[in-house]
Amino acid sequence: MFDLLAYTKHLTGKLTAACLVAAAGNSFLRWRSEVDTDLIMSRHSKTRPVAERKLPVGSEEPPAQAKLSAKWRAVISLALMFHLLAVFFAVWNGAPPFSPFPQTVAMPMQRYIGVLNLNRGNRFFAPDPGPSHIIRYTLTMPDGSEKRGQLPDAKNHWPRLLYHRYFMLTEHLNANESEAARKQMFKTYAGEILKQSGADTIEIEFVQHGIPPWDVYMNGTKLDDPESFRKLIGEKYQRQDFMDGGSP
Repeated sequence: MFDLLAYTKHLTGKLTAACLVAAAGNSFLRWRSEVDTDLIMSRHSKTRPVAERKLPVGSEEPPAQAKLSAKWRAVISLALMFHLLAVFFAVWNGAPPFSPFPQTVAMPMQRYIGVLNLNRGNRFFAPDPGPSHIIRYTLTMPDGSEKRGQLPDAKNHWPRLLYHRYFMLTEHLNANESEAARKQMFKTYAGEILKQSGADTIEIEFVQHGIPPWDVYMNGTKLDDPESFRKLIGEKYQRQDFMDGGSP
């Protein structure tokens, strides 16, 4: 009686061997075909397969894969659990606002989190991101022409990593809680822009860009609506204002 299951397995084996022949060579194909033939014949005769696999000349049986002991499996599982907890607590104890509880719980993991640089401040982006900050400026060049720019600038700062570096500069300026230190840092930024551009005068402002509430946005308010920008600092500097400090 024709055995459809055995014949189907036989065809499957042939197709598999055809796919592997380029990598394994004709000797593997001959060995695979002989094994499949023996298996089919044994099924037709209603007996268990007794044929031994005939390996190509000069080859050996592949070694059996070593299995990890229960002790090592437990160690690896605990290490993975510790790493996943560190990733979770790094996000939970990221950028403010946060409560003292995640700080206390994550304290034993702080060195591990720091070594792997897991504390990336994901809370800044979700679930409730806060406002961003921009530096806008207008330069007056020696010939009297004007140039405008901003930091960061998605259109001109590419690749994205460069945009992110300027973004971090403005956020670092905002994170400074001392008003005097913030204005001094702001002036330093203005001096560096004057130095790199060769301009004579700069009008510069530090702007906060808020995100409109969901209901306001759904009513048609654009993300770049002028009402969402608020000026925090505004100054005007000339090149002479930096001569005493040696820059620009």
